[in-house]
Amino acid sequence: MCGGAQLSFGRSSSLKSGAPTETNELGGEEVFHSHRRETIRRDIDRRLRRVCPQYSEEELDQLVDQMTDNQLRGERRANRFPY
Repeated sequence: MCGGAQLSFGRSSSLKSGAPTETNELGGEEVFHSHRRETIRRDIDRRLRRVCPQYSEEELDQLVDQMTDNQLRGERRANRFPY
């Protein structure tokens, strides 16, 4: 990882303020997942921009997308099996 940065992401299932709680044309669950994806993506993007200024916009977008997908996949896996 660039700059020796280590990122950690918690498995929070709580909605942050401003999260959609009503159904719209997408449906409630799809709205939640869309909002969750965007929240994770913004957070990863913000963190990486500080420690990886040498990356081009395209490289950074690809990395952020990949890390977002990995985070969401891990959250889905963790929610599949109760503790």
